[in-house]
Amino acid sequence: MSASTSPYVHGDSGTTKSIVILIGNDGSSKKLVGTSNLSSTVVPLVVWTLQERSIAERSGSNAEDNNATGSAPLDPWRYTLRYYEFLDDTARWTHLDQLLLQLVDTNPSSSSFANADGEESDSDEMGVELPSIHVGTSENLDKAAVKKTKGNDGDDNASQLSQRTSSSSSAAALSRTHKLVESLQTFLDTRLFANSPSINAQLHCSVPVDPQKVNHCLSQLLVKTEEAQLAVRGNIQLDKPMIRQGLALLLQSEGLYGSSNSLAITSMEASIKVVAGILTSHLVMDSTAAQAIHLLPPANDAVATVVGGTVHTNSLWGLLSKPCLTVMGKKLLQVWLRQPLVDLTRIQQRQDAVTQLLGMAKDSIREGLACFSGNGAGNLARLGPALAKYRQSDDEDSDGGPQQTATRVVDTKKPLETLYHLYNLASRHLPRLLDCMECIKGNDDNDQSSPILLDLYKQIEGLVAELDRSIGLAEAVLDLDHAPEEFLVKPEYAEELGDFYQEIEAVHKAVNEEHRTIQEAWDDIQPNKNRSSQVRLERVEDNMAWQFRLPDTNDSKLVESLGPKIKIHRILKNGVYFSSLELRQLSSKYQELHTDYNRVSRKIVQDAMGIASTYSTVVERVAQAVSSLDVFCALAYTAAMSPNGYCRPHMTDSDDDGAGIVLKGARHPCLELQDGLDFIPNDIQLTFPNAQLLVSGPNMGGKSVYIRSLGAIVCMAQIGSYVPCAAATINVCHSILARVGAGDLQERGISTFMAEMLESSAILRAATRRSLIIIDELGRGTSTFDGYGLARAITEYLRDRVRCMVVFATHFHELTTIRSIQNCHVTAQKGNQGLTFLYQVHPGPCLESFGIQVAEMAHMPKKVIEDAKKRALELENFTTGVEDEIKSSKRQKISKDKLVLLRFAKMTSPSSQRKGELLSCLRARIMKS
Repeated sequence: MSASTSPYVHGDSGTTKSIVILIGNDGSSKKLVGTSNLSSTVVPLVVWTLQERSIAERSGSNAEDNNATGSAPLDPWRYTLRYYEFLDDTARWTHLDQLLLQLVDTNPSSSSFANADGEESDSDEMGVELPSIHVGTSENLDKAAVKKTKGNDGDDNASQLSQRTSSSSSAAALSRTHKLVESLQTFLDTRLFANSPSINAQLHCSVPVDPQKVNHCLSQLLVKTEEAQLAVRGNIQLDKPMIRQGLALLLQSEGLYGSSNSLAITSMEASIKVVAGILTSHLVMDSTAAQAIHLLPPANDAVATVVGGTVHTNSLWGLLSKPCLTVMGKKLLQVWLRQPLVDLTRIQQRQDAVTQLLGMAKDSIREGLACFSGNGAGNLARLGPALAKYRQSDDEDSDGGPQQTATRVVDTKKPLETLYHLYNLASRHLPRLLDCMECIKGNDDNDQSSPILLDLYKQIEGLVAELDRSIGLAEAVLDLDHAPEEFLVKPEYAEELGDFYQEIEAVHKAVNEEHRTIQEAWDDIQPNKNRSSQVRLERVEDNMAWQFRLPDTNDSKLVESLGPKIKIHRILKNGVYFSSLELRQLSSKYQELHTDYNRVSRKIVQDAMGIASTYSTVVERVAQAVSSLDVFCALAYTAAMSPNGYCRPHMTDSDDDGAGIVLKGARHPCLELQDGLDFIPNDIQLTFPNAQLLVSGPNMGGKSVYIRSLGAIVCMAQIGSYVPCAAATINVCHSILARVGAGDLQERGISTFMAEMLESSAILRAATRRSLIIIDELGRGTSTFDGYGLARAITEYLRDRVRCMVVFATHFHELTTIRSIQNCHVTAQKGNQGLTFLYQVHPGPCLESFGIQVAEMAHMPKKVIEDAKKRALELENFTTGVEDEIKSSKRQKISKDKLVLLRFAKMTSPSSQRKGELLSCLRARIMKS
């Protein structure tokens, strides 16, 4: 349950630095959420997050407010403290899972991104990293009683815990809290730390609760504005014990609690605002639903290759990010997919932008975006932070606030290379992109331009003007004639530099002369003058030395005959590397001259980079604009280049009857692109009040693909994308909940059926009128009667109590008789050659599952197939004659249920012993009834 009544939308560009999770108890639940009837499987949670705002956010998006040098005063609001309060189930931690999916990249396979050339870029270059996770409880725990790490002896912990508790009630409470902590740590290890076993959540056994210390810390950390102060003083939610305790835990974990003069306090002083967050600010999905609709790449990418897919067709992110040209665009697209919109206006605005880019506009803009692709000079995600390192200080407040010391220049190569990239951005890349965007600029006669695209055009136009002064800075300081091979300060900048520069040029000439000498000597040894054996001069050791290379490794035997001082450095596949004595001496002299040149240039470069660093905020705003433009072009490219066509979905936002989802010719966006596959489109209709759909039919007939494609299409629509349909009307969904597949959690003592029930329970508690629920089989892990009863009860509960949109694939044919629920089925044909799947969905139920035919296709032994058909026939004829027996038994007053059981007892069983056991059981049940 949220502490706020108004939705707060997360900032897409903020970085989550720390997450604190506080587990409550039964006593705190009433104070937190206003209920005292709390199930033993439900626990109150308070989550605090510390998020750092980007420099672009702090500098503001209005370019006109910036001065001519591009250095706008930064907003002192640097960090956001956001808190959430809600109830969660202790088995699956559903709501926490949903929150982490929005805040953190919990999928290990999407931590690296492929560029346009297919090369992968490290996640570190993009700033993708896990925040620090801290866990605490509202009750203080003895460290000896908490199982913090794997390998601890549970029996010892239990005995120590019992020794430290005097009453049975407190011992039970501590024992439950101990189990909750273990359960939460196991969940976090599975969701966040599976690929990083050395990283885990830090457990705090003692959580401080001194309100005076918390208030004192906040008074120092809050931004010195009346708005920020009132937001805390006037928020009664912050007076709740658990929320206040969670805040204290976050302050403690960051080293801010109780130390007014600490370095941490000083570095974050007057830079924080406190904001209430809610879970429903975006479409809510947990990791189960995300996996069901293939939102992000699977943990094992090789699985997709085995079944015919690729990294670009095994997930929505892989499909939509393939046309992205920039690393920033891929990252932003992932954020959009993890946080689909629920605001109808924002969805439609994104759709307008994609619509405008469907034609030639996207091709023109993609030409302009091409220079930002890859991990080189165009990677703006690294250029902004690289410039920010040389900023002299952050905004200094009137009270003499802290200053951030600039990075000291030791080697001039890296800072000058950064300045060169800034020069390219300002003089070439960004103006070229602006020229390519002329096609989207509106005029007086055309008012159909997308507001988002027009705003991006104006932003980039303003950013070009802001970066104009940086061109003059680079031209004045940087020797552009030698860049990018060498990065030097212009020799005209200082007289001493001119002298060193002349000596360096003399070394270059001497090196070229030595190259000609060695080439002539080699020509004498090789009379045929084979071109492939030409001696090549190459820069090595970070361009600070030279070596010769012969492409043919077999020439290594003749190299030493070139002279007495020839030295072979290494022999690789690409040739033989060697040098002469003269070349080695010239390399040493060049390094000495370069060191002297660097020493004289250091002060000049330090001052130049101090000025260049003022453009870091501008570069970050460029990165944001370019990434948004890249995502819109990628969505338009995917829709335009689809071989089967995409459509713009008509979006609605209503709870009225008639609202819902209507898809014509729907296709699975990933599956339809797999090689050698001709996808069969089908229609889907879920409209209120009868928005529940049962899908029956044979195994392998396409039921799972049919229902999962619905979830994928809804997610695509709510990020503003076109969808793979002939026509679509989609009512905005607030959550996608899924129960698919079968799997257990052995490490947590949860069986396959228990996992299925826990998922179903979480769905029933979280579902609302605007939820889309996807259920792929339910109740198959227990007896037929129990499973059918549960499946029917859950279906009727969703129909009568929740009244949301449900698609349910099942083999319980008896469910098809439930009133007021739609039925459809996938089709198949029996023939001489076996079973042929048509993959077409038709109205009405299907009362056959063709399980034996599918087993036959899997090449089961013939004896097994024949026996299976025999047993199936017995069950199919099981009720035959029951009607006659009922008539003849009216005089004996035997119920129909008893007759069915008696008839079942007469069936032939595999063994007489088993038959005897079955008859005994049935007689006992009849006598008891």
